[in-house]
Amino acid sequence: MVLNLTLNVSLNDVEESTISLYPNPTRGEINFSDMVGEIEVMDMTGKIMKKILNTSNINIDFLPAGFYYLRLHYQDKILIRKVIKQ
Repeated sequence: MVLNLTLNVSLNDVEESTISLYPNPTRGEINFSDMVGEIEVMDMTGKIMKKILNTSNINIDFLPAGFYYLRLHYQDKILIRKVIKQ
C-alpha cells in the first residue's frame, strides 16, 4: 500500500501572528512585544514548569540554565518559541 499526500501551504498560512520576546538568551526576565493570554514554560521534554496568564513579561530565574520552550496562546493561535536561560 502506498499513500501519497500533498500539502499546499501559502505564505498566509505559515504564521500571521508575530510576537517578539527579549532578551534571548536571558538571565530570568523575558519581555514580550504584546500581551499574551497564556504562557506555558516547558523543559525540553515538554514538562510544564510554569503557567502564566495575561501578561507581557515573565520571570524564569527559578529555572536552571538551559533551553526551554514557551507555548504562547496569542491572538487565537498557539505559538512555540525557544528561549535560552543563562
